[in-house]
Amino acid sequence: FFQAEDGIRDYKVTGVQTCALPIWVLCVRFSPDGKRLASSGAAAGGHPAMVWEVATGQPLFSLALTEQTHAIAFSPDGKTLATGSDGHKVRLWDAGTGALLHEFVGHSVDVWSATFSPDGRTLASGDVDGVVKLWDLATRRMTASFKAHERDAWSRSEEHTSELQSPCNLVCRLLLEK
Repeated sequence: FFQAEDGIRDYKVTGVQTCALPIWVLCVRFSPDGKRLASSGAAAGGHPAMVWEVATGQPLFSLALTEQTHAIAFSPDGKTLATGSDGHKVRLWDAGTGALLHEFVGHSVDVWSATFSPDGRTLASGDVDGVVKLWDLATRRMTASFKAHERDAWSRSEEHTSELQSPCNLVCRLLLEK
């Protein structure tokens, strides 16, 4: 990898043949300690969600997903990852190994956003119908479901028309911080 004088890092990723990088990246999140980066997106025959080592730019592992993955988030303690994807899926993963921990059932359409509460006890997920669901992580049960938007949560950035934004992540975060 290369580190420029201005401190910006440019990574040359190796092992592409074995990890099949996403065609496009829809979401990236740093771990709370800043040492890992999780990315999610869409991949042709590859892995739509991966965890990377920030210092080296090397992939650590991919999550066992086959569908397009719109959202990925680290828990506040950095031990758990949440993903939201096509196929109405919200999943929890071990952030150290990539092992599947739990799959939440309840969304009737694709899930495009996910975030943890600051205390790590609740997960919020948002879908394309504008529905937000809150999940208690201790009991693994849904505690609330409500219509947060009249339409899907995606909008186009006016500055970069090719760049998709997800304001539902902001809505979920604001609800959890209250």
